[in-house]
Amino acid sequence: LLASTLKERQWEARAQGELGLIAFLQGKSLKAGQLVGGALLSAIESGDVGAEIRYLELVGNGLEVQGRPADAQYFFDRAINVVKSCRDCGFPYMAYEGKGEALTALDKTEEARVVLTECLNTARRERRTGHAAQTLILLGKLSLKTGDTGEAINEMEEAAAVAGKFNYYRMDADDLFDLANIYEHRGDLAKAEKRTEAGPHEGMLLSGRYYLPRARTALAVRERCAGANRGAGCNY
Repeated sequence: LLASTLKERQWEARAQGELGLIAFLQGKSLKAGQLVGGALLSAIESGDVGAEIRYLELVGNGLEVQGRPADAQYFFDRAINVVKSCRDCGFPYMAYEGKGEALTALDKTEEARVVLTECLNTARRERRTGHAAQTLILLGKLSLKTGDTGEAINEMEEAAAVAGKFNYYRMDADDLFDLANIYEHRGDLAKAEKRTEAGPHEGMLLSGRYYLPRARTALAVRERCAGANRGAGCNY
């Protein structure tokens, strides 16, 4: 409203884009698409390069969540190309993370590892702990997909350590849930129980409607795993 009153079109568009992100987290995908898409078009028209990169990444993320990795990759690649033509733009972490995840979904595993490794190395060098943890999770899922369970555990345990240390609650919860699943399938019920118990508490897990189903599943798993050491096992 303030940006509109002051006739600051770029800031008005950015505000609409962020409202689109909130709508997405609330499960309002149609409204989110309209707001973020409108913000992207406005950014392109006005030459707001920073906003253009951000909303290209967000559109890509939305498509990825909808199970459209090929379409998502187009937007991630475009964001990366815009950054390459911008001298003062920082590293596009979300675009690299999204592209790596999309390539994994498309079974382009070697390309995915190259992209994600570059992202991780940059995050470590720039001390971007959140992006380092997220990239480690994606590398873990990639390793799991290619059958390297041991490496997947190493990557995801490192991600859990970083996410837990810096209080990245949702990221930590997702990672610990996946780790518990891996340990359970390996027959290590004690470690599966330990990873579920290490997760953030219920209030932190249940923030945001979009993540609610997975969060409730994680909480249910935590309850079922409480009897793992008694021989009950975890029923994922």
